[in-house]
Amino acid sequence: MEENQTQTIKSKPPKSYLLYFLSVYLVAELILIGVDLYYVYARGDTAKDFLFDFLVVTAIITVLVLMTYFAVKRILVRYMESEQRFRELAGLLPVAVYETDREGCIHYANELAIQWFGYSAADVEAGDLNAKNMVAEVDWERGKADFFKALAGAPPTPQTYNVVRKDGSTFPVVISYSRVVSHGRIVGLRGVMTDVSAQVKIEQEVRRSGEKYRSLFESSIDGIEVVDFKSGKIVEANQAMLDMIGYTRAQLARKEYWELTPGTWFLQEGRIFRDQVLERGYSDEYEKEIVASDGTVIPVSVRRWLIRDDDGTPTGMWSTIRDITEKKAREREIEKVNSELKLYAHAVSHDLKSPIHGVTLASYTVEKLLKMPRTPENEQFMADALQSMKNGLEKANNLIDDMLALAESGQVPADVFPVDISEKVEEVLAERASDIEIRGTKVVLDDDLGVVIASPTHVYQIFSNLVKNAVRYCDSPAPVLEIRSLEADEPETHRFLVRDNGTGIPEDVLSEVFMPFTRGDTGDSGIGLSIVERIVSVYGGRILAYNDSGACFEFTLRDFPVE
Repeated sequence: MEENQTQTIKSKPPKSYLLYFLSVYLVAELILIGVDLYYVYARGDTAKDFLFDFLVVTAIITVLVLMTYFAVKRILVRYMESEQRFRELAGLLPVAVYETDREGCIHYANELAIQWFGYSAADVEAGDLNAKNMVAEVDWERGKADFFKALAGAPPTPQTYNVVRKDGSTFPVVISYSRVVSHGRIVGLRGVMTDVSAQVKIEQEVRRSGEKYRSLFESSIDGIEVVDFKSGKIVEANQAMLDMIGYTRAQLARKEYWELTPGTWFLQEGRIFRDQVLERGYSDEYEKEIVASDGTVIPVSVRRWLIRDDDGTPTGMWSTIRDITEKKAREREIEKVNSELKLYAHAVSHDLKSPIHGVTLASYTVEKLLKMPRTPENEQFMADALQSMKNGLEKANNLIDDMLALAESGQVPADVFPVDISEKVEEVLAERASDIEIRGTKVVLDDDLGVVIASPTHVYQIFSNLVKNAVRYCDSPAPVLEIRSLEADEPETHRFLVRDNGTGIPEDVLSEVFMPFTRGDTGDSGIGLSIVERIVSVYGGRILAYNDSGACFEFTLRDFPVE
């Protein structure tokens, strides 16, 4: 083996190649002499003519033979170098490599293959070895069928066989085929063989160690089940598995494996069984769900192994199953907390824009008034602007305090009391007065919108976001904003409608309009409506978005219980 690894690539063809061209050259010269002698006697040429013709044609033959020699030599050398590289690489591999013709006759095998089977290189060179004869009797029919299928063009897939050494002993291998093609024709097969004796031995030892297996089987804190392929039933299960799904051994023995799996998992499990369990003998760890005896769906983590009989035929599989209900609950809680924290951060910045906008406008007004003469009228404008700045800053501070309190208390409002909805709506409309005036929006209000026991900040946030959207995104040439109090179906429940008369919410956005960051082509940050939906849910209510001659938002609020 070491000799193969250190052997250098040949750079010239064998001597027989040179002898072949010398033979061709001599034959050509003999033919030339014969032809020239014929012409000497037939035409009466002189010896001088004979010599001249001989030298000229000899020169031509010599040049042609030399050109052909060197051209063919280059091609042959490249072929020999490529062949030698293949053999050297094959000799370095930790697997057996061999090649056969269409009849299965082995005409090449690397050193490892020769060692495994107990033959010699001379046996291979003699052409006496046939791959089909090296498959054990138990796998002979299958091996022969796979051989001819591969020659016929079937997709090559790794297969496990028991093969026979020269001394008659057998050992298991996994063989992968590829077709050898020459001039567009399949001339044989190339095989790569892996010895899996150690793996099979381990499997046999596991099967023989019944007592140890049973002890481990029953003491495992994870569920373990064994499925029989022939019946499709769960033939064994440890106590942890029985406790997990609530069946007795007798009840479970009557169940087929698929009865414990929700139908939504059939496709994924089928792929895992085909591509992993059957293909390589085991699966990666994956998550799915199983159904307990009472119908409860339990999230679990699963890993499966294939069970074979002594002949290597798959007969079943065993699986470890771990209940991950608590893990999933923790993951959902973490996701919820992260989502809430992110939403709070965006919500604060979103709702602060309105008062900050008012403060900014007021500051510009103050800046301009300071450059103007101090008249009573300007003094009043200055006082109004300062009051607007004060109101905006106070509102921003209140929003921050309330949002922080909301985040810390899990969205439960800290202080609730009767809130006059009409007053809060008027407050919102006053803040949006400039936008309403610029767009020429007509506002239609019920005279009395009722009183809700709630956080004033929450009520403000709901109507502020809905009014802002209705004013900003209504594309009607004569925009109308309508705010109504509707009749509620239950006591202590209040129902409202905020609508505009525009073209409505785009259909591709409508179903997800309350998801954070969902917005249309002209939308803002996509936070406002998600804030509204979350606040409405705090009060046990529900909000619906639909189009009815404009965008409509219909929602309910229950009076928040006061302790």
